[in-house]
Amino acid sequence: MKSVRSVLLAITLAFALTSCTGELSERIESLTLATNSLQEQVEELEAESAARAEALTLATNALQQQVEELKAESAAKSETLEALRKQIEHSTETSIRRYELSDVEAIGFKAEKDETLIHQLSAAFLSSSFLFEDMSKGLVEFWKGSFHFAGEPSSVGIYFYDRNIEGEFGIMKELNSVMGNPHIAVGNIIVECASKKVCEFIVDALKSNSSSDRGIATITPTPQAAPSVSTTDSVIELTIYQLSQAYAKGSGSADGKYKGKTVLATGKVNKAFTKGNRVEVELYGFDTTEKVVVCKLEISQQSAISNLLSSKEITVKGKVLGVPGFSNIVIDPCSIHHLFK
Repeated sequence: MKSVRSVLLAITLAFALTSCTGELSERIESLTLATNSLQEQVEELEAESAARAEALTLATNALQQQVEELKAESAAKSETLEALRKQIEHSTETSIRRYELSDVEAIGFKAEKDETLIHQLSAAFLSSSFLFEDMSKGLVEFWKGSFHFAGEPSSVGIYFYDRNIEGEFGIMKELNSVMGNPHIAVGNIIVECASKKVCEFIVDALKSNSSSDRGIATITPTPQAAPSVSTTDSVIELTIYQLSQAYAKGSGSADGKYKGKTVLATGKVNKAFTKGNRVEVELYGFDTTEKVVVCKLEISQQSAISNLLSSKEITVKGKVLGVPGFSNIVIDPCSIHHLFK
């Protein structure tokens, strides 16, 4: 009986152990499957992370390349802008009229005394002692002389510089003007006069004398002493001042150049009036004390007198007769070619 019980107990235990072993095996298998699944997920995440890292690296490299390209483009544009700036500066500098003593003498200035050294020293002293602008900087010449204005000689000084100084020495120019000694700059010179009207007249004369086709031309830094006379299709283009100066130097040589020739002459109107069946217009270049040029118009142009008198300058066309009378240079027949308002 005892042995039967032992056998039954053993069978029961064996059955229980078999049952437990099966459950454990199932659990182990389940855990193994779960572990494998987690391992796969880990590997997928690692692969995805690597792909993202690679994508980020590529994007970073692409951005860095774009930055370098933008830097290179910016540097190239900076170089281009600098080149343009220098070109503009050079163009501006070379297009500014560089006047010489001969240019000022050509409009009537009479140079009498070279005071360059005195002014260089005095201007340098004033600038160092009183903190004024140094007007000796770049000063090449200073000439003291006279200029006939309205029939009277007027004292004039001309400063010549090595550059355009129109925007410089503002304080000194203003100070001198306040003290009754006006200074006006044009191109590379400063005109010093006893009267502002004289200064303005000289500056206008210089500008007018360096114009071409009545518009300011680009002048090289080494100008000719006087404006040239151009000839186009047998028509001589010149200024009234040139014509007047030519006859002032001698009728013989002037007649050889101009008498019987057709001219286009530009100048200013002094007065216009009716004389017989003609309209006579008296013209001058810079000063009414010059030798007068008379343009004789047909009476049909009488209505143009008011326009003539209100014009800054006019260009007339006609044949030069020379000096048929006492002193006036005559252009006849003559017609109005252009009015400058």
